Amino acid sequence: MEDRQHIALFDRYLGGEMDSGEKAAFEERLVHSESLRNELNEYQQFSSEISDGGEYGTIKSELETIHNDLYGKKRSKILSPKFLIPIGVAATITLLFMISPWGGINDSTMAENNIYEPLANTSEDSYAEESDDVMQDFVTEGDGYIDSSQLDSEERFLVDSMQVIDQSPHGTAFLISEDGFFLTSKHLIEGQQIIDLQQKELGLTFEAEVVYSDSILDFAILKSSIKTALNFEAVPYEVVAEAPELGDAVFTLGYTKKDIVYTQGVVSSETGFESDSIYFEVSLPSNAGHSGAPLFNEKGNLVGIITAHLSDKQAVTYILKPDYIQNRLDNLSDSLSIDLSTNYSKRNTSTKRLIKLYRPFIFEVH
Repeated sequence: MEDRQHIALFDRYLGGEMDSGEKAAFEERLVHSESLRNELNEYQQFSSEISDGGEYGTIKSELETIHNDLYGKKRSKILSPKFLIPIGVAATITLLFMISPWGGINDSTMAENNIYEPLANTSEDSYAEESDDVMQDFVTEGDGYIDSSQLDSEERFLVDSMQVIDQSPHGTAFLISEDGFFLTSKHLIEGQQIIDLQQKELGLTFEAEVVYSDSILDFAILKSSIKTALNFEAVPYEVVAEAPELGDAVFTLGYTKKDIVYTQGVVSSETGFESDSIYFEVSLPSNAGHSGAPLFNEKGNLVGIITAHLSDKQAVTYILKPDYIQNRLDNLSDSLSIDLSTNYSKRNTSTKRLIKLYRPFIFEVH
């Protein structure tokens, strides 16, 4: 998870902005992850120090103003105290990023140079040009924003057919229900409500709406229009109840470039980065664009979603465990009407046949 996502997550938790379900999931993760607890404690301490520093700067500024008024000394017009304080705080925050666990340069990362890195493709080529006739992600209202999902159906729309996008994808999504529901990584769709998806083999380029996102698990659910969903067949894979075991063979299909890429590996650890129990680790080469890609076992069952890797060890890749995915889908099945009853698993077939069968269900995220 990126540093800004960690900080936003801590702010929401400390500020009491999480709903009961998200708060419970976050606190469960704190119980199982010592590193996350340490980060939260350090962030609380840093925030307090920054706040204290800001208050000190304000008092000092007021005293200097009184002194100058009494003794007639001219105040600088180049940088007044009210501008110096934010600059100082910003510099402090920057320094904290550099030395904190989520900033990527602490004692362990400097020694090992292993940085947790989400696998979104952020190169300039990965972004399509914006079009005036495409719906904006958010609709402004006064000084703030309203989520476009809160608008009634007559005010919202999805584009069912768009021109082929020639840029490299930002990441990967995959179909989880023939009704038009997709799974992907949350960090791919951060701050957006409408996402462009593409499946060139099916001749489809269209918009999907973000109908659910989860900061704790770093995954999101997208939904296409009913018209677009008519192009989809029953999903040929199911989510298994438990993560694979050490040594189990796995493979993925994802968009690390403009064409779909097959990669295979093995499960190398039962936990993720710094022993995070929500994820597990696979020895599988991964690159930018793999975020949101599905991970399958030898039987072709869905066993997780690719999220990140270590920046200098691309073969160390982290996967969101399948039981967390299944639990979320079960909890949301009524509110989102996600029908998984038609999903099936193709048994006793080769990996080559599975690849051919699965690739139409894997989509580019733009």
